[in-house]
Amino acid sequence: MAVAYLHEFPGGTHEHAQQLADKLDKQGNMPPAGGLFHSEGPMDGGWWAFDVWESEQSAREFYDGQLAPTVSAMGMASPSTRRLEVSWHSNQPQGQ
Repeated sequence: MAVAYLHEFPGGTHEHAQQLADKLDKQGNMPPAGGLFHSEGPMDGGWWAFDVWESEQSAREFYDGQLAPTVSAMGMASPSTRRLEVSWHSNQPQGQ
């Protein structure tokens, strides 16, 4: 079953997000296995990221194995994370 996560990075910025993406890309982790959708942007006091995954397992493998260690190594604050169940998803534009 697909799952989604909303991450909120306190004090995060566009620059932090770009640095994080660059580091993950250099590690060969982008796009991550099992990732279906990613979006991010500014919020009051930080930066948010929203991800949809094929499964809980694929999300955990990426977060625990790549994302969390990279965030920590960059000295960024750990995000607050909210897990959401997904009842429907599509990678096709509506009407197709």
